[in-house]
Amino acid sequence: MERIYADDSVCITTQKKLVRYKLDKNSIEEYKFESQQEKISCGSLVTTIEGKIGGVAGQENGNLWYWKRPNKTPEELTNYKAEIISIKGLNHYTLIATAGKKFYIWEIPNACIQSVDLSTLELKLISSNTLMMDVRGNEVLIITEKDLIRATIDKGRINTLERLNKIISFSGKRQTAMHTTKNKAIAIANDSGAILVIDTSTNEMHSILQIREIITCLDFNEKRLLAIGTIKGNVYVNNEETNCILLESFKSGVVDIKISPNGNYIVVLLEDHNCVLFQEREQLFEKICQRKLFVCYKE
Repeated sequence: MERIYADDSVCITTQKKLVRYKLDKNSIEEYKFESQQEKISCGSLVTTIEGKIGGVAGQENGNLWYWKRPNKTPEELTNYKAEIISIKGLNHYTLIATAGKKFYIWEIPNACIQSVDLSTLELKLISSNTLMMDVRGNEVLIITEKDLIRATIDKGRINTLERLNKIISFSGKRQTAMHTTKNKAIAIANDSGAILVIDTSTNEMHSILQIREIITCLDFNEKRLLAIGTIKGNVYVNNEETNCILLESFKSGVVDIKISPNGNYIVVLLEDHNCVLFQEREQLFEKICQRKLFVCYKE
């Protein structure tokens, strides 16, 4: 699930389609294959070189697809011969990571303007197998099996690269990591239920939270609001003014969670295919909608 900064919406990727969920209108648009045999491994809605929103999806066989508009036939852009595991939009650029340890920057739909082999970088990486990416502003956070890399993008090319060594000492297998650029912080979770917040301007630990559950996902916005989902189906929120608060308990585990671009909504996806929407009211989040929108959600 990805934020779309052009409006207050998110993109949800399923095995068959990309869904643009417009939160304020509680409506959806779909970008999908005509053939039921095609399956998506990852995807996102991105801003094209013309400044319009388009759908981009990757497959296990390395195919990269582009939808100019919803409900239209997609165009195949290329085949990387390796599974595409993460796609993110950054301004009018699109960042793509493959299982072949490669990282690409595109101007959709025109061309790839830079490719980087993570295994050849002079950063003394422990692992170069990318697991996920998070983007904010002109920065991208690249998460591998054992490393956390921060890169800045300028005019479609990588400007700086930094291995965040402080975070490597955080014990336990890392599940996910998110960062902010305005407040210069990174939140990272491990499999023992601990969340570490790092001040990236100093690389010093800011705080540690203990959820004591297996964390499946988290999101972190510019106001340092944390939204956390667990395998037990619990959703927590935390900010600098309050302690960690249990927002809701579900019978099904939490698959993904996102705070909307303006911070007014929290969207939660559950293992039972339910999508739940919370809205901020007087500094508290209230559940306003729950329905089965996406019957083939891919974890």
